[in-house]
Amino acid sequence: WLEPGVHECEWLGIQCQEISIPSVSLSEVLKNPDKIPTDENGDVPMTTELMVIEINLPENNLGGFLPQEIMALPYLQMLGLWSNDISGTLPTQMGKLVNLKSVHLEDNLFSGGIPTEIGMWTKIEDLSFSGNGDLEGGIPTEIGYLSNLERLWISDTQLIGPIPTEIGNLVLLGELNLSNNNLNSTLPEEIENILPLEWLDLTSNSLTGEIPESWGSLASLKNFEVGDNELEGELPDFFERFPYLESASFHENIFIGDIPSSIGSAGASLRKLTLGENRFEGELPETLKDCINLERLDLGTNQLKGEIPSWIGDMEKLVFLDLSDNRFSGSVPPELSNLRNLRELRLAENLLVGTVPCGSLETATFLSADCENSVVECTCCTECM
Repeated sequence: WLEPGVHECEWLGIQCQEISIPSVSLSEVLKNPDKIPTDENGDVPMTTELMVIEINLPENNLGGFLPQEIMALPYLQMLGLWSNDISGTLPTQMGKLVNLKSVHLEDNLFSGGIPTEIGMWTKIEDLSFSGNGDLEGGIPTEIGYLSNLERLWISDTQLIGPIPTEIGNLVLLGELNLSNNNLNSTLPEEIENILPLEWLDLTSNSLTGEIPESWGSLASLKNFEVGDNELEGELPDFFERFPYLESASFHENIFIGDIPSSIGSAGASLRKLTLGENRFEGELPETLKDCINLERLDLGTNQLKGEIPSWIGDMEKLVFLDLSDNRFSGSVPPELSNLRNLRELRLAENLLVGTVPCGSLETATFLSADCENSVVECTCCTECM
């Protein structure tokens, strides 16, 4: 970048394209970046120039602020500066970069709010501000103007307030990640309109209310993550509408009632299911026995009852199984010894009796049961309660 005589289009991380543009100087543009001349009236001389369309400089230890000169790149389509140390606020003038299709500013040190002017990025397809821990304020309602957006990641910031209902206008969106913020509204029903949505992650906020039944329209969902919030009520029994579901997280909320009978409808597609730390009751639904590829099953700290079903032993890919702090009764099924890949098994704080079938469980790194007072016999447990 500092080598004299090298055209900027040959710089590392810069890509250019020949474009017909108004014949004006950079200094003229910088004097009034809000009014860049155009040839709409045919009275501006034109010339063909190599114009910067991409800046791609991730993981380069860049510091400082976003330079004003970036605003004088009206044909910029891609701005990739993730994983640097760039600080300051996001300039409102960035809204003038109306040809942007991809903006990756994640994992920097930006602060302040998200400018409402991003609503002018109507061509954008991929947008990420994640991992800027001092980014604050609300999600601007103007986000709803980004009708071509396919991927939106704004996680791990200090954003507060509601998820705007206008987000339902993003009908091409495939990924929505707003996790690890301070969002504190109910869940907008309008998300039902985002039919291509495959990845929905709202984990670790302060969201309230119930999950809308209308979200059953999201038939493309693969990741459904709403754990660690303040959601309540019963889980809708709509999981048969998510045939491609791979990961579902509802832990650490205030859900009540029975686990929906359709929870295992995705069958072999489902890899992770976390329902721990809620107020679920009743017995485990039979549909779960079809989820033979589950790797993580967290049902701990609820009010579940009945015997532990023997078909859990058919889930041979399980690495983590938490059944602790419930009201399970009867003996521990010997089929659990089939779980050769299991590394963590939690059975403590239940009403179980008899012997834990160690077998393959001896290779687990953590195994807990109510074996302290000989209620349960467990020679392979690493922790007795």
